Amino acid sequence: MQFKGFSVLDTVVALAISAILATLAYSSYQSHIEKSDFQSMLEVASRFALNQQRHRMGFSTYASKVDATGQENNNTLIFPDADQYKFKVDKNQTNIQQFVATVTPIAPAHSSFQQQCRSIRVTSEQGVLSYRAISQTGGDTTSQCLPHE
Repeated sequence: MQFKGFSVLDTVVALAISAILATLAYSSYQSHIEKSDFQSMLEVASRFALNQQRHRMGFSTYASKVDATGQENNNTLIFPDADQYKFKVDKNQTNIQQFVATVTPIAPAHSSFQQQCRSIRVTSEQGVLSYRAISQTGGDTTSQCLPHE
C-alpha cells in the first residue's frame, strides 16, 4: 500500500527553508524601514529649511526656537513636526543670511543604522542649503547615510 502526501522529513525541510527565507526577508524589510525613516527625517529637514526662509522673509531674521503650536514671532517658528523631532538652531549673529539647524527624532535609536544616522544638520548660507548626517556620538556620517552627497 502506498501513502500519498508529505513525510515528516519533507515537512521539517520545508519549514526550515521557510524559516531561513523569513529571516532574510525580515532583515531586508527592517533595513528598508530604517532607510525610509531617515528619508522622512531628510524631508522634514528640507521643509524646516524652507519654513526658515519664509520666516526670514516675514520677520527679517531666522527663528532660533521651534514649536509645534502657538504664535509665530520674531524668534519662534511654528512647525507641526516639532512634536516628533527636536530642532537645535544656531543663528550666525554676524551674518543674518546664515543658520545651522540640527534635526533629531525624539524617538530613541534602536538599531546601529539609527545610531549612525541619528540627526541631519542643515546649513543655509545665503539661501543655499547643504545637508550632513550626524551620528549619535556627534560624528559626521554623511558618506554612510547620504551616499550621493
